[in-house]
Amino acid sequence: IDLCQNGPVQKQDPETKTEPLGVCLYSFAYGTLPFPGRSVFETLDAISANKLKFPGPFDEHLQDLLERMLERNPESRITIAEIREHPWVTQNNTYYMVSKEENCSNVVGSITEDDVNNTVEHIYDIMPVILAVAKLRRFRRRIREKREKERLAAEQQTRVDSG
Repeated sequence: IDLCQNGPVQKQDPETKTEPLGVCLYSFAYGTLPFPGRSVFETLDAISANKLKFPGPFDEHLQDLLERMLERNPESRITIAEIREHPWVTQNNTYYMVSKEENCSNVVGSITEDDVNNTVEHIYDIMPVILAVAKLRRFRRRIREKREKERLAAEQQTRVDSG
């Protein structure tokens, strides 16, 4: 997002570097990228124009959090500390978030080369992965089609009720 701004890219405080988290959260919540495009250029145009759309069910707190995480201006962007206190994260203060100090009190020691090498398993046959991705896409398409049918039925019922 920062690379799509005019002028030189300024170094940011890691506390305000929340847009990658926002992209991940948006993708998890809606099953698509926040700034879709059929090409890199279309994606960059969408980011530059800040054309953020929210498909699917409306959640006021989630939308607010995503808009603030994906804010183009780093000075206006939500910080990690603010995310920890956001109503969507805490479910309107229903859930307790441990403090940063408590959360970071038991830091893992140094990471070895063996740790890195054992983190990701080698995939020797890519075909099962391709088939799983295809199956997931079909599943998500069926869900989108079902939601669209439900939305159209609700619109039609609203017209019948008001007519």
